[in-house]
Amino acid sequence: MRTVRYTLPTDTSFFTPLQLQPRMLLSQGMSAWARWARANLVSFPRLVKEHGASLVMLGIRLEYLAPFRFFDADEVEVVIDVHARAGGELLTADLRFNAAGREIVRGDFVMKPVLLTEMTSLTATPGPLPAALMARFEPDEIVPGKPERLVGPLVESIESGGQPIATWEHPFTVHRSHCEVADQWSFTDVADLAAASRESLALTKAGTDAAFRVALAEPIRDIHIEIAKPYFAFDTGTVRTQVYVMEGRPVFLHRFVSSIGTAKPHGTVVERF
Repeated sequence: MRTVRYTLPTDTSFFTPLQLQPRMLLSQGMSAWARWARANLVSFPRLVKEHGASLVMLGIRLEYLAPFRFFDADEVEVVIDVHARAGGELLTADLRFNAAGREIVRGDFVMKPVLLTEMTSLTATPGPLPAALMARFEPDEIVPGKPERLVGPLVESIESGGQPIATWEHPFTVHRSHCEVADQWSFTDVADLAAASRESLALTKAGTDAAFRVALAEPIRDIHIEIAKPYFAFDTGTVRTQVYVMEGRPVFLHRFVSSIGTAKPHGTVVERF
């Protein structure tokens, strides 16, 4: 197993008043993957240019394990292991964020290799990682079978076992600040868009309902993200938010929708406190 680790000096942009920014954790997840690939596989630009392959994010789980705020440490250590799953049909990344001698956040990322069909726009179709790249994985980095779905079963349990208390719609436009090089939305901003919907709703309800005060004043326990299809630059979308109470705690279920294509959401996010 070829583990990659590196440290980041902390700065105020990494944090909300309550905890590490989800956006920072997602961004470092991609950076950690790029570092692992450069050290053990091929650099990300060469993956695209020379091998005609790239990756799209399918699922992410971030779990906050311990309180951690700006003044708690001078640096954060990022640790990543990568596995090829199902014959190269999927890649998974196991991330750990450590600080002050303890593990503070755990991240699980599921990525889908795609094969480029046109270089200018980086148009791609799903396909396994090329054989030349699969040959560069160590035996203990190759795992048969697919990982568990990160979001679907959780959504089912929320809708069947939770008490619904509110709904909300938060429209947005996908500007290039939300996009990556192919002019389609970047997963690193998905948690921010979900949080904007949650906070907009909570601000309207916090004066009358304690569940919404929790959503503004307490740290997030975990975030689950599933991405099903892209938005592109300057598309308009809506975050449809449903709020449930489970075991006395609020759970926010966000679906990203639009008038583009089918009714299937572009993505789903669950935030738990």
